[in-house]
Amino acid sequence: MKQIATLGRAGGAVGVLAVIVAVLASGIWFTKESADAARLELDAKSTSLEALKKRMAIPPRADDEKDGGASAFLEGANYALAANGIQQRIVELIESSGGKLVSVGVDPPDDTKDTTLRRVVVQANAELTNDGLQQVLYRLESERPFIMVETLNVRNAPKHEGDEAAAHDHAIHLAVDLRAFGYFRGSGQ
Repeated sequence: MKQIATLGRAGGAVGVLAVIVAVLASGIWFTKESADAARLELDAKSTSLEALKKRMAIPPRADDEKDGGASAFLEGANYALAANGIQQRIVELIESSGGKLVSVGVDPPDDTKDTTLRRVVVQANAELTNDGLQQVLYRLESERPFIMVETLNVRNAPKHEGDEAAAHDHAIHLAVDLRAFGYFRGSGQ
């Protein structure tokens, strides 16, 4: 009977030890995964920062000089004028590439204390062909003022009934949700 009790205690101790080891292993694994995720996010942000630094260091092209050396920043003395400018630019790019604008809007300004440099965010929904989308993205990110794409969601556009022109058109139409941003300098700059 004593042997059975001793074996029961030893088995219980081994079980408790196994649970402790499992909990510690899970904690180590979770910590490692969290550190890896944080490292990947930091790498992505530093890559984005390096890309922006390289972009700012590019000398003006000949076509930039024709435009009077366009600024890297959005034009406008205040948030409303800068937001209007970026909104018009995105609408122009979509329409000039043969796209159909569904909606466009500007996010409200951030309430930041730093008024010397502000971020303007525009969201647009449009229907474009693949070539049209490529043209919009290229011009958006290669021409001045600098406008960066924050998010892009692309899917097949729904077919519109009774649209005979679309029935004869063999191009694939895409529904595009675009969120882009640019910066403008506040007054006094």
